[in-house]
Amino acid sequence: MSVKTLRAEIKRIAEKVGANEEMILLIVLVVANCSKTPMNLPEKVGHVVDYRIAGVSVPLYFPFCEMNSAEAEEMAKAMIAHVINAERTGYRPQVGVMDMRTFAPPGAWVLRKPADGMSLPAYVAEQYLMILGSRE
Repeated sequence: MSVKTLRAEIKRIAEKVGANEEMILLIVLVVANCSKTPMNLPEKVGHVVDYRIAGVSVPLYFPFCEMNSAEAEEMAKAMIAHVINAERTGYRPQVGVMDMRTFAPPGAWVLRKPADGMSLPAYVAEQYLMILGSRE
């Protein structure tokens, strides 16, 4: 099964399961390396979540050189929650699928760790406004 087919199937199942339950915001695709030697990944590897912001799909890129997987997942959830609250389209929010890529896709918005003293909600709100501003 290709990644594209898998992603479509996961979205379909998430929509079906989430019909009577709490909404699913983010599905994380995980590949586990169970060898005893650590993985030596290039600096450009990171997680990507394609998410629709103001009607346009934006690939959000979380590079491993900036944060680990748990931090990337937390930031992705914060961004998705902010988009849902800011846009309030009246439609059921889309499901974000986070996967790992060896490089940022073309047009990706790179998210880094917030500056010291800046909260995650404030950082993602600032990034959201910057994404919208970059379209003008």
